[in-house]
Amino acid sequence: MKSNKIIFFLGAGFSKDAGGPIQNEIIQNILSSDFYEHFSDNEDVVKSIDEFKEFLRKELLLSDEMFSKIALEDVFTPIDRCISQGLSLGSYSAKSLMDLREKLHLLMARSIQYGVDFRGHNKNLYHKIR
Repeated sequence: MKSNKIIFFLGAGFSKDAGGPIQNEIIQNILSSDFYEHFSDNEDVVKSIDEFKEFLRKELLLSDEMFSKIALEDVFTPIDRCISQGLSLGSYSAKSLMDLREKLHLLMARSIQYGVDFRGHNKNLYHKIR
């Protein structure tokens, strides 16, 4: 399902005051059981989380114990490199990597939403930029 909303990733902790995660917390949020439970009624998010975990296991050869140590750039660098060169990565074609990247963007946006809605310190800041 396509949405016409625009999401800005401003970096440098911009959303931190509103409860959003900083970069090194985004993947940890996405892979947490609390996050999964929070979005359990959203089929797109649940499927994206499950696919992301399988990608980490099967294509990046990470054990579940290593999930907490993975950084965004460790995920996006091989994906973007393969896409730009038209290469596959394991069982993923360049096209399926583009689809995966879109799912990761969804999860990143939901990670920020989760931080603001669930852990938010200053929801007024978030609503001002919406």
